[in-house]
Amino acid sequence: MREEVIKQLMDLQDLKYREFHSGLCPRTYNIIGVRIPEQRKIAKRLIKDNFQKFLMEVKNEFYEETMIEGMVIAMAPMALQDRLECLRKFVPKIDNWAVCDSVCASFKVPLKERSTYWDFILTYRGSVREF
Repeated sequence: MREEVIKQLMDLQDLKYREFHSGLCPRTYNIIGVRIPEQRKIAKRLIKDNFQKFLMEVKNEFYEETMIEGMVIAMAPMALQDRLECLRKFVPKIDNWAVCDSVCASFKVPLKERSTYWDFILTYRGSVREF
């Protein structure tokens, strides 16, 4: 599954966009150059197909692969505790503002779960990491 995703990303590569986006994300060197709407489409297809397999195979070799992983975690239908466990594993992979912002923007948190997410977020308040 992962190999299919990487192939899709390579097929969607826009070298001018990669150059532009690389300027926005200094020290991020594994950018293929795929626009966010296309990444969201891939994430949504994975959610319909077999997102669990993708999450097990993901290697975070490419910036877009990490973005899609975060989007899948945010949007896939799963139990709250499963999502929080995926997030615990994902948060250390956030190494630039774009991954942080795009993944956070992908969440639609139900009102009844907000306090649980808030408590989860607070566990990171003492972190010295930038993102």
